[in-house]
Amino acid sequence: LRKDRGLPIDKKIVLFIVDEFSRKNKGYDLLLSSIEKLDDQDDMIFIFIGDNLVGAPQIKNFKYYPFVESSIELAKIYSLSDITVIPSRYETFSLIAAESMSCGTPVLAFNAAGQKERIIHEVDGYLAEPYSADSFARGITYCLDINNHGRLSKNCEQKATNEYGLDVMFQAYYEVYEEM
Repeated sequence: LRKDRGLPIDKKIVLFIVDEFSRKNKGYDLLLSSIEKLDDQDDMIFIFIGDNLVGAPQIKNFKYYPFVESSIELAKIYSLSDITVIPSRYETFSLIAAESMSCGTPVLAFNAAGQKERIIHEVDGYLAEPYSADSFARGITYCLDINNHGRLSKNCEQKATNEYGLDVMFQAYYEVYEEM
């Protein structure tokens, strides 16, 4: 998958999806501050997907792609990524987190709002101290560490199957229907 997109196979890929970079509540500024604190940036590629690139910096390890509408293409991007980051200041149910975990890609978010309900810290992702760039940078390092990544990824897949699988969703819909 990486070779098809001209991405190196020997680098860690950090994925960030946002509809508009200028929306402060999505935490783009916090993500950039976190990235600046990383010692091993040269070993990483940061993929940013979004429609409005206003305010997006031009940095050597960043790749920008327009918003992806195809669910198949989006699943491929999640799958080729090592981690999905959600630095949002405010977030309820994050479809991005659910999609990422369904593809076995761990999620890093702040321990606030809806994300703390979805992610189990250091089990299937990482919950950083709310709005701390230092803590978020530690989360990136933790999730990409070879000693943690495989376990996090496996737990994401298991969670997705147990909580969002077709059988589970069918049963939930059936129970709602029966109550009517």
